[in-house]
Amino acid sequence: MVAGSVWRKWDLHVHTPASFQHNFRFSSEEEMKKYNGNIWEKYIDELEKLMTLLLLELQTIFP
Repeated sequence: MVAGSVWRKWDLHVHTPASFQHNFRFSSEEEMKKYNGNIWEKYIDELEKLMTLLLLELQTIFP
């Protein structure tokens, strides 16, 4: 059986930690220690928590 059209919500505006306009930081000293100061590891962990993610566009904007 064909389902027809499927409408999905898309958010194509995700900044990387290297972007000038990001707001992605460690929330505590403990969290920084957990990731050994590597913000990219935290970033990837947070992206992996998005279970419904079908498409992601990464943006890095430099000043």
